[in-house]
Amino acid sequence: MELRFEVSQNEESLLKLTQGQHEHAEIFGTELASERVYAFPAGAKVAVWTWHGCHVQLEDCKEVYPHKWEENAEIPMHKYASIHLRLADMRRLAKEQQTRGPRVMICGPQGSGKNALCKLLMNYAARQENCLLYADLDPAQNDIVPGCVAAVAIVQPISIEDKFSLLAPLGYFVGETDCTANSELYKQMCSNLAQTVSQRAMSPGNEELKYGGVVINTSGLVAEKHVDLLVEAIKDFDVDHVFIMDDEKLTASLTTKFKPAAGTNDPVTNQNGTALHIEKIVKSGGVVPRNPEVRKQEMGWLIKEYFYGSRCQPGGISLNPHRLTVPFADVRIVRIGGHKVKSYMLPAGQASVLDPCQVSMVEPAEELQHRLGGLSFARTEKELLTSNIVGLLWIQAVDMDNKKFTLLLPSPVASNQLPGKYIVVGNMNWLDS
Repeated sequence: MELRFEVSQNEESLLKLTQGQHEHAEIFGTELASERVYAFPAGAKVAVWTWHGCHVQLEDCKEVYPHKWEENAEIPMHKYASIHLRLADMRRLAKEQQTRGPRVMICGPQGSGKNALCKLLMNYAARQENCLLYADLDPAQNDIVPGCVAAVAIVQPISIEDKFSLLAPLGYFVGETDCTANSELYKQMCSNLAQTVSQRAMSPGNEELKYGGVVINTSGLVAEKHVDLLVEAIKDFDVDHVFIMDDEKLTASLTTKFKPAAGTNDPVTNQNGTALHIEKIVKSGGVVPRNPEVRKQEMGWLIKEYFYGSRCQPGGISLNPHRLTVPFADVRIVRIGGHKVKSYMLPAGQASVLDPCQVSMVEPAEELQHRLGGLSFARTEKELLTSNIVGLLWIQAVDMDNKKFTLLLPSPVASNQLPGKYIVVGNMNWLDS
């Protein structure tokens, strides 16, 4: 049985599982502790699942939808649990044979429940004492590092209130909400992330990560131009299972892209020798469609949580960001790619020779105020294309008279000196409200 609820704007709801001998409930695979109060911020959409029934107390929530399936009805959670069991078998086999575990990609349109399924599969794996890696390839709605493609190691179930805020992430900055706004940069950053994830999982001493495998979340943009980016990501991450949330067209498109070579019946295999499995699965009835305005608001919340910590109080952990003023001369603001020549401006039959991943310097200007940026680990301009970021920063103010930036950082820096000089920017702005 499932209890679904939505928290209204400008409100906060509290949930508690009452104590009892057989009381059990979970949210996206993370178990609720008895008698502990969980806080959910404005706009939250939550599904509490129980396999055998439970009693909960819910306060300050007007939109509540208890849901019990009819007898013989197809229950999505049963399918998701079946997928988990299949992956668990693959992990056990990987450990026995000393090979890598399953690499699973979840695809589908916006609002299809990809994020929820990823969390469910990760949490179920972690509850069985597996370690695994989670990669999020959606820069617009990235739970790990907003504006990036990012990954993090999962060694225990994800906190319901703090999510990934207390984990050490790996991020490559994209700075666009649409992957195709600079598709070559997006492909490069996904390739960087895939390579680093594989290196970490296969390195000595990380055997548990190798056996646990990788769960990969993707962007909800699934037009034909975005499908090509999915194909590249499947190849880069050497995926062996692709689950598509309730989208026949995307399923058919990916199946066609990976069909056996002409004249053969041999399935497409990855570097591990495993046949690529593509499967459409039903989405949960609790998935709530979100319009562009709501998605934009949620992106702002993700950025705010990155700097300030959980919006869930009192249960969540607050963070104290640090403001730093730096002279223009101490940093280099750069943009990677974004230079395009329209096809109608080119001679017939010719393509643009501009490098889509060219690094260009951005002169200090008031237009940079409120811009989100990534502080790169790169020591030279040549390293910018392959370097991950130290973390996000926000350009709070640009003082043209005194030639200084005021930056918001997630934490203080030693001697008030940034640990890098290159700040990569895209087209993502944010207002700290």
